[in-house]
Amino acid sequence: MKTLLVGINSKYIHPNIAIRLLKGVALQAIPDVDIAIKEWTIKDSASTIVEEILNFNVDLIGFSCYIWNIELIKEILLALKMNRFLGKILLGGPEVSYEYQDFFSLYGVDYIIRNEGELAFTGLLKALIQEHEPLGVPNLVTSQFENQLELITSLDELPFPYDGLDYKHQIMYLEASRGCPYHCSYCMASLEKKVRTFSLDRIKDTILRLLRAGAKTFKFLDRTFNIDPKRAMELFRFINEQAPDHASFQFEISGDLFTSKMIDYLIHDVRPRLFRFEIGIQSTNPTTNRAIGRHQNTTLLFQNIQKLQQGGKIGIHLDLIAGLPFEDLSSFKNTLNEAIQLRPLELQLGFLKFLKGTRIMQEASLYDYQWHKSAPYEIITNHILNEHDIAIIHTVENALDKFYNTPFFKYTIHYILDLVPNAFDFFFELGQYYEARYSWIGYNLDELFIRFDEFIMTQISIPHPTFLYLMKKDYLLHFSVKPKIWWPRPGHERYHQKVRKILSTQTLPVLLDDVFRYGVLETEGDHGFMVLYMPDGQRFLEW
Repeated sequence: MKTLLVGINSKYIHPNIAIRLLKGVALQAIPDVDIAIKEWTIKDSASTIVEEILNFNVDLIGFSCYIWNIELIKEILLALKMNRFLGKILLGGPEVSYEYQDFFSLYGVDYIIRNEGELAFTGLLKALIQEHEPLGVPNLVTSQFENQLELITSLDELPFPYDGLDYKHQIMYLEASRGCPYHCSYCMASLEKKVRTFSLDRIKDTILRLLRAGAKTFKFLDRTFNIDPKRAMELFRFINEQAPDHASFQFEISGDLFTSKMIDYLIHDVRPRLFRFEIGIQSTNPTTNRAIGRHQNTTLLFQNIQKLQQGGKIGIHLDLIAGLPFEDLSSFKNTLNEAIQLRPLELQLGFLKFLKGTRIMQEASLYDYQWHKSAPYEIITNHILNEHDIAIIHTVENALDKFYNTPFFKYTIHYILDLVPNAFDFFFELGQYYEARYSWIGYNLDELFIRFDEFIMTQISIPHPTFLYLMKKDYLLHFSVKPKIWWPRPGHERYHQKVRKILSTQTLPVLLDDVFRYGVLETEGDHGFMVLYMPDGQRFLEW
């Protein structure tokens, strides 16, 4: 039974851990089974993938299906049918765990695994090797029968699934638990009510093995990492003590579940930039949160985020969802304006997606929802948002991603947001201006800065000299070698006179020749800074 497990990832840095777990569990039960793993990304064409798949000449091929790859997988399945692929086809993953019948009738699929796949995959292989129908294999579905659902009772029995990864350049996805205790109507995680955990010893051992192998970037897949504060604290302490300074760990956190002890530790004891928290706000409208079954203490949530921000050690990523019930354009403006006041490292503006099996799908008619029928199944309209409203929010999303969520405008954007009365309206005006003149893709960095400068000069009434000074700082600090200068500069002699004057009045640990050769110096009033692009690295001086 020659088998190929396929992962089609969003990017190279995102390896598929699920198919490695399937292979590992199967090899524990059937040591001599022939299982290969092959990964592509969504940038690869269906024809290329199919050609390579056919070269494997396998008896069974399994695809790991997610919202970001399901449309490409559908193309691949149709192409396999056209090429008369003779093997069996297996699908698994969240995109096929609900409403899966079309995959049998339209795409020639033989088997589907609902929910967890490790036990089902091994059971299917045993049945195929023994040449009998896989009746009774948990979580397995065919066009003829649906077997009962079953969850793994001891997660620690799962094998180490990370062998062969590019530890230095790929994200290591970790699990401390499976399942979610909450019931948010738009989320598939809410469909698995029971939370099961890996032992702390197992998690610690996995982290240490990966760190020793050279892994640098980790992301926990737990939907609410801190649901058990005691376990979360123990893992925070362990990582803080064991991980090197260059490592980075990301967690999905419920911001209103922090204990005072945990916040105190994160503020005072954790090393800077080691932890990154993804915290869902989604909406600050209490009517909306009640409608989607989201029990959130927004006041406490904001207070905790503010404390973490003041500590300055944790990177905070906040999530919002546009299109939830009872959240009209005015309400969503308020949600975004309140969230951005927290000044997160990133503010992700997402749109409601209609995921198979979720309660929001069942209640769609209550709110007159219309949505795209191909992945990612995004909202088109509802009872209080029309297409024009959605287009406005998309414009804000584009401007937010380009000018807030990128690292390019660290100083500039916060200066502006402290001055403008309404952040949502500011990003909408910026987005409108940009869309009318330029494309969101295909630009050089200096062009992006020039366009932002044009917008501020012509559309927004703020002190331009200070804005331009901060823009220069943002731009120059982004480079490791002396970049192209896009703003007007004084002539050669005037610039040299300026440099000499600054060095004569400021006590700076720098040589005049080095400034002329490697540096860029800028001033605004009594303030100034200098960036030196030295052979041994960048230096930044400010007065």
